[in-house]
Amino acid sequence: MTREVQVHWFVYPVDRDPDAATLARLSEAERARLLCIPARARVREFAAGRGAVRGLLARVLGMAPDVVPIVETSTGALRVEGSEWTVSLSHAPGVIAVALARGLPLGIDVERDGGASVAGCALRATGIGNDSRARSGPEAALREWTRLEALGKALGIGIRAFCRSAPAPDVRGFEFHPLFAMPGCTGTVAVAGHVTVREHPAAARAERSAP
Repeated sequence: MTREVQVHWFVYPVDRDPDAATLARLSEAERARLLCIPARARVREFAAGRGAVRGLLARVLGMAPDVVPIVETSTGALRVEGSEWTVSLSHAPGVIAVALARGLPLGIDVERDGGASVAGCALRATGIGNDSRARSGPEAALREWTRLEALGKALGIGIRAFCRSAPAPDVRGFEFHPLFAMPGCTGTVAVAGHVTVREHPAAARAERSAP
């Protein structure tokens, strides 16, 4: 039976601090962490992303968002303690994408299309990934970058693990699904196993994901 990965898109205001509803969805530790982040843009990104993740998981787990047992691994990935649900989060300026599935290792990466030339330069400079894709144009380079970022998240490793000078990680059984629901963005989901990916377009604001 084909299993399903849900991808939920959100937009959030890059020029406005998180509102009370967003902050209420965060855990006490996450709210404390916000006070230690010096850059306002990063505060807004972090609060919107964690708030979106917690709102979605609260629905499937049947609990309040601020007590959903999310832990962050040493690589920055999110894990749901004591649950078969898996989740992956990615940000681009003003945009959040959350991938959600049951019992499937997965990762997601999204980038604004304006970063295509930067991605191509990074791939060529570091020797990461498929060199022919990196050199075939900015759009292909950006797609390759999101593929590798998503796969690195799914495997629990960093993108530098795909450097040509590093031992090749075992990626057998992984599928890559390009994402299309957010105009102006390029995104990929990497997932272990054969799945159907269902995209949910963005609400007007990330805060609307709250139950």
